Amino acid sequence: NYDWRKADCQQLLTDIENIIVNAKPHFIGTFVYTYDPAVGTPQEYIIIDGQQRITSTMLFAKAIYDSTDDEDLREDISSTFLKHDKGALKGKCKLYLSDYDRATFEKLMADELDEKNFSAQEKASPLYRNYRFLNEKISDSLR
Repeated sequence: NYDWRKADCQQLLTDIENIIVNAKPHFIGTFVYTYDPAVGTPQEYIIIDGQQRITSTMLFAKAIYDSTDDEDLREDISSTFLKHDKGALKGKCKLYLSDYDRATFEKLMADELDEKNFSAQEKASPLYRNYRFLNEKISDSLR
């Protein structure tokens, strides 16, 4: 289950800011994954290590998506990071979370986020709270 805290997301933001400001590569951790033929197509992988960082990075990308009116940027973010843009998976989220987190995550990844679609329990989840935190940080930086 996704369990990053705001402090973890703040560190991710700090790392991203350092990459931009210093214009140098920055190590943000290792991602370990494997392909399991029982799971499905060769395009599906199981993440062994790095799920929290990947999920938080997608929340960050979605927060940028929701903070801009630039339709070209929104399309780039969606097709590059958030959703499949062709084939049998077209329109499906690129990351498939555990049963516990899946519904909340998919609602967050919707093209148009609607607050009314989230239950009180979902709004209390780390996914929702961290999305809101990242969205506020991005909105603040645009002011």
